[in-house]
Amino acid sequence: MKTLNADMSDLDKLFEALSFLKEIRDLDSVLAAVGLDSLPTAQKYGILFGIITFTVTVTTVIGLLVLGGSFKRMADQSRTGAASIPDAIEERVTRPLLLERLLDAQERLLEKYPQPLLTEKMTPLCEMLLNIAPDVAKAKEVMENLIVENEVDKKKKDAKLKDFIPEGYEDNYVQAYRRCQDKPGGATISGVPEARFEAYARACAGCGSYATATYCRSYARLYEAVACVNHASEKKYREHWLERPGGIVG
Repeated sequence: MKTLNADMSDLDKLFEALSFLKEIRDLDSVLAAVGLDSLPTAQKYGILFGIITFTVTVTTVIGLLVLGGSFKRMADQSRTGAASIPDAIEERVTRPLLLERLLDAQERLLEKYPQPLLTEKMTPLCEMLLNIAPDVAKAKEVMENLIVENEVDKKKKDAKLKDFIPEGYEDNYVQAYRRCQDKPGGATISGVPEARFEAYARACAGCGSYATATYCRSYARLYEAVACVNHASEKKYREHWLERPGGIVG
């Protein structure tokens, strides 16, 4: 280390103390200047990443203070002598008004569906949210009244039954039934080995053709797990589906 002369001016002393900066050429010279050139490589990288982390943290904090208006409020307060923190009403002016947006959406829905809330039938919005399902009552009536004597009668029966089955329901049911056969969600219930497959299939097909495959599989597995715990739960949810096929379970 160089010895500073007492007769030198303060400025000359400063230049003399910083003269080592002229010798800095690369990273190794920087480490040698601060006495870290003898450290292992791993520790050097640790110090480097620590410096980077510190720099990013300080920069982020300063950026948040600037963008958040803290410095501006401090400057206004020092100039006026009064706090300039906005109250709750002023703060809401510059923010998205969630409640107002929901009220506007409610008004649009009431204009689109002017029917009263208490009706014997479900509203169009409620029908959109519920599961789809065949009209079981009308399908049973067709099956009981139509006697199948030959192939022609069978085709007529199938054609009439399709009138009570939503579009895509049958295909989705078959695919889901086979998928559950390949990989059931639990042990088979004794005496009703197909109950788990049917529960999964009717839940998956009930989601409709416009729901995502991920949602259909997730809801079907949930329905299967709830409905196929034992014989009592299987009977309960099977009868529930026959009475209210559009109901969402879970």
